[in-house]
Amino acid sequence: MSKIFLDTNILIYSIDKKEPSKLKKARKILKNVVIDHHPVISTQVIQEFYVVATTKLKADASAEKAKCEFIFSEDLASGATYRGVAVWNPFEEKNI
Repeated sequence: MSKIFLDTNILIYSIDKKEPSKLKKARKILKNVVIDHHPVISTQVIQEFYVVATTKLKADASAEKAKCEFIFSEDLASGATYRGVAVWNPFEEKNI
């Protein structure tokens, strides 16, 4: 299993609806890397992604604003609902 470093642009294109062909390709890359390899990202990539996603792409930073149905989290109460968004802990035995 190879380690593959993912740069910011791959993450950005995976949510950028302005460029559908790059969106599709970036999502395919992410899926393949996660399934077949060991993905690696740095704190710099996370920071750059956050800045670009929330400023240039105007992506919503909260699950509620993004109109998500679920939050996958180990830190919140699984089964609870916050502002219309259900919490699911994927690490609980019953959810595995």
